[in-house]
Amino acid sequence: MKKLSDREVLKKCIEIAIEDGWNPDKSFGKIDRVEIWDDCCCVCLEYEGGEGYYFHGEEGMDIIFRHDFAKHLFGEHQVSVVFGKPQSVDVWDANGEWTGTMLAYDYHLQLLASAEDRMVYLNKFLERKNEFQTKKAKDKKRKVSS
Repeated sequence: MKKLSDREVLKKCIEIAIEDGWNPDKSFGKIDRVEIWDDCCCVCLEYEGGEGYYFHGEEGMDIIFRHDFAKHLFGEHQVSVVFGKPQSVDVWDANGEWTGTMLAYDYHLQLLASAEDRMVYLNKFLERKNEFQTKKAKDKKRKVSS
């Protein structure tokens, strides 16, 4: 996978979240197109009926920190291993019980918040997601042909 520009990374992340069901305003219907302007500071979601939903300024870039968005981008499954490397994550539930796992979107949001460059982190996430999906498709194809 080639290195994507910041705009391409953000757009791809938004498209993945939309494919998974993210929609900040369902009253407008289905999102038809994603536009990003001004160095990722303005994100426009265009709906089939012609309506637009905008995120401006810092909000354009910080869309990735919205929990409703992150749940659809990173997932809500439990994780204890990310990018193929074991993580020593100490996580406690509401009762103070150690679980050793956490929700994927919580985990990625923590790493994203502390990343020196958010777009580098997201680009790496997209690369790993693409590798995983490619491997999964090959495994499925092998099973079908066996």
